[in-house]
Amino acid sequence: MSENNDLKWSDPEVIDALKSGNAAEFADLVVTYQERLIIAACSILDSPEDAEEAVQDSFLKAYHALEDFRNESHIFTWLYRITLNQAKNRQLQLKKEFKLQSLQKLINTVDSSCLHIPVSQQPHNMFYDQEIDCILKKIIAQLPRAMRSCAELRFINEYGYEEIAKIVKCPPGTVKSRLARARNRIKASAKKYQKEL
Repeated sequence: MSENNDLKWSDPEVIDALKSGNAAEFADLVVTYQERLIIAACSILDSPEDAEEAVQDSFLKAYHALEDFRNESHIFTWLYRITLNQAKNRQLQLKKEFKLQSLQKLINTVDSSCLHIPVSQQPHNMFYDQEIDCILKKIIAQLPRAMRSCAELRFINEYGYEEIAKIVKCPPGTVKSRLARARNRIKASAKKYQKEL
């Protein structure tokens, strides 16, 4: 970006043209600062695609708020602040979506033989699985003791019914009954977590 281009946006007449809805001036503003703002957004967001989306949202927000710009600072400074706020909002939204997906995955998989999903099936899921394990452990810790023991052995340690029966010293039928009740409670608790997000 040339210094002349940057100086252009210090000119009150150019800002007035921008505020009056001059589409060509706004397009020039986007071209001038888009790349710098994407770099700024990348300091908060992990992915360039998310940073680009945050910057697009920032320009849209700026366009609708041009009347509020008072020329008390350079327009880039104003855009920069808007971009950082949008990037932070996007980051919070992505975290919330991640938690919701994790909980939905927990709800959907608790009926399977175990909650572990092979890395080969979902190679990006190391952190995803950790999130689920953390939530699952919190939920299981709130179960009654007998049910909790069976649930930990089955869903966290991945033992089979016969092995669990030997460890907790009760018939396999009792283990199955406790696990069925545990599944229902886990699913209900996971849905509560989901609603609270």
